[in-house]
Amino acid sequence: IQFMKGGGPYGEQMAAQRLAPFLTIIQTGRPGWVNKENPHETDKA
Repeated sequence: IQFMKGGGPYGEQMAAQRLAPFLTIIQTGRPGWVNKENPHETDKA
């Protein structure tokens, strides 16, 4: 499952704490959103 959100804390993170060690959330990627009009070089596929 992927979630793309800004700010926090997130409900998914709070639920993961209650479900540990059976559920782990791994945050990846760069902070912020992709500008579709002018994407950063690392965001281009």
